[in-house]
Amino acid sequence: PATTTFHDQQRERSERPRSKMASSSHAEIADVLTRAIHTVFSEWTALGMAVENEWGGRNTRDKALALLQQVCHGMLTSEAVHADELEALLDSALLDDFNIEAEDDSPAQIARLLCALHAEAKAGQLATANALLAKAAAKRPENNWIAAPLPPKARKAGDSSDEEGDE
Repeated sequence: PATTTFHDQQRERSERPRSKMASSSHAEIADVLTRAIHTVFSEWTALGMAVENEWGGRNTRDKALALLQQVCHGMLTSEAVHADELEALLDSALLDDFNIEAEDDSPAQIARLLCALHAEAKAGQLATANALLAKAAAKRPENNWIAAPLPPKARKAGDSSDEEGDE
């Protein structure tokens, strides 16, 4: 069988077992990989700022969570994940969904890290994933935009609300 890519995931799911992670403890590896992917996304500064400031509109957080879910699903179900394809997906999502033109090379950095996590997980290794999770556990939970509620927005002069009467 030919090696599949991130973009072949839908066809791959219907033709073969759900995951390709090589391990006697597949469920553990899939769980650790999923948590590591969530950690990578939660610590991605550009995406975190987009969510915090609602750069993608009122449903910015939903868009970010959908991107996270798409990447997570692709990594868990694809035989091969290519950094260039993943970078293109992330870069496009930043621009299209959050109006961010990433000049800091973060989509490429995130893509390379995710590919390393995927390759290790396929080999039954969790060293990088566990290191990321340990580092994240030492941080305060409010640094995690995925799990933490957004702080209430301060009202600005001139803002309207449903409580004010229409004139």
